[in-house]
Amino acid sequence: QTSFGPAGGTGTVQVTADNGCSWNATTTEPTWLHITGNGSGSGSGSFTFTVDKYTGTDQRSGYLNVKGKTVKINQSGVSKGDFLVSAAANIPGEKGTHWQTDLCIFNPNGDAQATVHVLFLPEAISGPAEPVDLTPQGAVIHEHGTLCLADVLASESDSKGALRVQVENPELLDIPVVVTSRTYTKQPDGEGTYGQNVPGQVVSTGPVRELVIGGLQHYTNEDGSGYRTAVGLVNQTDKAIGGINIYIYTNEGTEIGPYRTGVFANGFVQIDRIVEKILGSGNQLHDFSVVIRFADADGNEGVAKQVSAYASIVDNVTGDAVFIPATPVP
Repeated sequence: QTSFGPAGGTGTVQVTADNGCSWNATTTEPTWLHITGNGSGSGSGSFTFTVDKYTGTDQRSGYLNVKGKTVKINQSGVSKGDFLVSAAANIPGEKGTHWQTDLCIFNPNGDAQATVHVLFLPEAISGPAEPVDLTPQGAVIHEHGTLCLADVLASESDSKGALRVQVENPELLDIPVVVTSRTYTKQPDGEGTYGQNVPGQVVSTGPVRELVIGGLQHYTNEDGSGYRTAVGLVNQTDKAIGGINIYIYTNEGTEIGPYRTGVFANGFVQIDRIVEKILGSGNQLHDFSVVIRFADADGNEGVAKQVSAYASIVDNVTGDAVFIPATPVP
């Protein structure tokens, strides 16, 4: 791996040399590109390196030198103009619920307007689905202003998916816009609402090797109370991504799975009741975690993909949900 996102990560360089031929690796950027362990050797071998977390916006590059050869390492910056809301809906649910999403975007800059497009990435099961631009003319947010789109998917009936907020003029904004959302339903008696806040996250500008989500529940008590967990995936690229393996880890650390899936280009998929998808209908688990890994065409895990993920823990009685974003592992 020679390209990294803002989160940084670890890589390995293979060295080919004749027996008895010594070598020593060096870095041109010792403040953020580090050689770890034994950076020297004799004959063929390898060395590892680490890339620090980066909070800048422009791509940066460094070089690893060994035996007169150079390996270029690129690290992308944090985006100011591309945000992802991993879950949004306009769809009926269980127990008479109907879920809808409100989206708000705040421009914290006092000297520049922000022009944004809101794209809907619908769930794609049988084939790729084209993103829908919900603001085709662009929406202008004035200095220190807020744009709120109530029931943002009102035009997309019986739909769920993700939202992508893209800023046309990020170079004019000293401070990135702030994206928030709430997906909710009305109480059965019509008095009040309940639901989950889904924050807007900066779209990853680099691939990750794993995504991890902890603190999950899936069980039903005799009185019907309990919780169920769904896992959602969003493909941030314009190419289909396969080889996605979802594992469950019990509270004792036992690995179960995987559940294998993929996501179409710019696509969204939600796997409801992930425990039952892996263990079979009726199975229950307390206090489990999910780890998502990516495999190549031969099934070998360890490759990196540009995917976001989340879990949603739903109360079996009320239908109330809690959103938990996945933590990326570069």
